[in-house]
Amino acid sequence: NGTVAKYLTKVPLVRNFSKIKVTEACDHFELLGFYVLNVPNRGTVAPFINGSFVKYYNENAQFNGASFTPKTYATLNTEGYTGTMPDNDERINKHTEFTESMQLLGPTDSYYLYESTYINGNKDKTVSVLLKGNYDGTEYWYRVDLVKPDAETGVIEYFDVLRNFAYTINITHVTAGKGSAKDAIEQPAGNNILSSLDI
Repeated sequence: NGTVAKYLTKVPLVRNFSKIKVTEACDHFELLGFYVLNVPNRGTVAPFINGSFVKYYNENAQFNGASFTPKTYATLNTEGYTGTMPDNDERINKHTEFTESMQLLGPTDSYYLYESTYINGNKDKTVSVLLKGNYDGTEYWYRVDLVKPDAETGVIEYFDVLRNFAYTINITHVTAGKGSAKDAIEQPAGNNILSSLDI
């Protein structure tokens, strides 16, 4: 009605999703599509920490008149923020398998999902990406985890999938993969394919 229109001058937007995309720039390989595995079926609204919103949504974000500067992934990680899961982590992951009848996302597509805290050793709740590509004239399947090497030790570390971040898998080197999606999913991920992160 007219009263509501008079006072509702702006609608605050809180970003609750993460984004995954895949790019490739290597010889003898064409990315045909991808599929995101172990996607949480539920998430939370913007998380509260110590009574206030996590302050990293938008460079111009405002809440009750206050402006916040976004935090980087590294800063949030240092502060101990690993994502906010539903109570008791009662999520049920979907996209746990892939069959030939399912549709892949195209090479230029992006996929949006809820936050997902990495749980060490729990493969069923680890977000990963299934890739299909043409390598030297043959179609292969690959599984890639969202990982990075530790700057000091070189040991592979898993990313927590946090809201408001884009995770970009940049394929720069490829060898022959697996002959089926099932085989790729069941094998260890291609952790030598590094994932980069954009805010």
